[in-house]
Formats: sequence, C-alpha cells, structure tokens
Amino acid sequence: MARNSKKRHYKSAKRATYVSGSAARELAPKPQERVRKRHVETSEERRERLRRQKNQRQANKINMIFMGMMTLAVAISVAVCYQLVSLQSEYKANQTKLDDLKTEYQELKSDNDELDAKLDASIDYEAIYNTAVNELGMVYPDSSQVILYESGESEYVKQYKDVPGQE
Repeated sequence: MARNSKKRHYKSAKRATYVSGSAARELAPKPQERVRKRHVETSEERRERLRRQKNQRQANKINMIFMGMMTLAVAISVAVCYQLVSLQSEYKANQTKLDDLKTEYQELKSDNDELDAKLDASIDYEAIYNTAVNELGMVYPDSSQVILYESGESEYVKQYKDVPGQE
C-alpha cells in the first residue's frame, strides 16, 4: 500500500497547474521606453556643426590626395624594383653568354694555334731551297745589287713609289 500512495502522490504532483500560497513570483515590470526630446539647435551650434562638417570634408579631401600620392609612390617603387630585377636578370644572362663566348674563343684560338703549328711543321724549307736553287736557278744577290731604303715617315713602304737613286 505504501507503494501505491507514492505513486498517487507523484501523479497528483504532475497534475498540479497552480502554485498556492504567497510565494508566487511577480511579473517583471515592462521597461519604459525612452522618450527622446528633440534638441533645438541654436545658430551658434549650427555654425559650429557646419564648421566641423567643412573641416571633416577638407580632411577627407587631404586624405584622398595623400592616398593618391602614396599609391603613386608605391606604383613607382614597384616599377623601379621590377626594372631592377629585370636588368639584373639580363645582366646575368649576358654574363653567362660572355663566359660561353670566352670559352669558345679560347677553344678556337687553341685550335688555330695547333693548326698553325702543324702548318709550320709541314713546310719543308730545305725542299723549297733545293727547288729554287737547282731547278729554277736562284742565286743570292751580290752586295752591289742590294739597295737599302730608309723612310723617314714610318716603316711602311709603298711598292708603287720610285726607289731613290734609280734614275
């Protein structure tokens, strides 16, 4: 039976829809809306407000000019940096080309010197002398047949000029 009474009490507590006694809560009062009074502006306050607005517009104008100048300065700086980087890149490319050309020049000069040495080694001066003397009849000139010529201007002698003393 004790069980049944607990169950009944529980069921009856669930069904209760009101609170009895003086412990009931009160509803919170509704917050009052603020009534805003319109401020009537005096002529001096109006002048002050207009002056502040004019100063603000002027400050905004100066800020826009400043921003334009800063943007221009940044753009010029970026252009100069880009130009500098491209010039450095071009310089390095040209330096690499120059190094390659120097290497090629040294190889060609070496090949040329080697071919020149082979050419000098291939000439048989003894055979040339024998051919000139024996087959062609070449003889060395006597001292009376040699005429020395001295030019006062330079060491270069033009062949189409007359030899002095031959008249």
